[in-house]
Amino acid sequence: MWINPTRKPSCPYYLKLINKQSFGHPPTDLVVKPHTRKNSYLRFANFCTDTPEIDVYVENRPIAKKLRYGTLSMYATLSPGKHLVKIYAPDDKHKVYYSDYITIDKDDIITTFAFDQTYNSELIGFNDDVIVIPTEIFIRFINCSPDAPPLTFIINLEKTFSNISVNLVPQYKKVKINSNYDIIIQRSDTDEVIYNVPNIILIPGRAYTFYGIGIIDEEPPFQLVASLDGSSYFEDYY
Repeated sequence: MWINPTRKPSCPYYLKLINKQSFGHPPTDLVVKPHTRKNSYLRFANFCTDTPEIDVYVENRPIAKKLRYGTLSMYATLSPGKHLVKIYAPDDKHKVYYSDYITIDKDDIITTFAFDQTYNSELIGFNDDVIVIPTEIFIRFINCSPDAPPLTFIINLEKTFSNISVNLVPQYKKVKINSNYDIIIQRSDTDEVIYNVPNIILIPGRAYTFYGIGIIDEEPPFQLVASLDGSSYFEDYY
């Protein structure tokens, strides 16, 4: 599935490359479209292979309902400080997957928290902040596949990210402007191709994160999720 270059991006701010699925968001004044670095924003991703759907609450206020595996919520705005996050089974507050505080520092402008239950229930934070130039495309690759070896990310036959271990967060990189892009994921130790996606369209003036999720050679299988990151919408610079 490709990102339509003729439409202005709108909520939700993600695109799942394979088997795109819809999911529901509750009405809440916390959910916003990022527009200024004067605020702090966060969103949540369900990358846990054992939870087909989750409900996410911050300070007992719903951020995402029935957030499906392989999808991301919309961004919410929060003030700096500690905030209680609870993650439940869908529509069942008696089944708690996660309950703990996260800390939003004043310099944490925009963050994605990925939920993972592989070993211990935890939230892993990824900083989404990058200065986006209107004529450039920025990308990064994050390996969220449990037990995966270091992976290599190749776009249009250029090796852009190498030896990306699980949950390592590389810096965004610029890619050359093209009409479409072919993506290949390899094991860094053997160069074996484990995944490829042809004919992806990326839009200048945008920042994207590609997440590798799932389990290599097991179920659910390895796949790639592409996210249009909130820095793409900021109307101000530092």
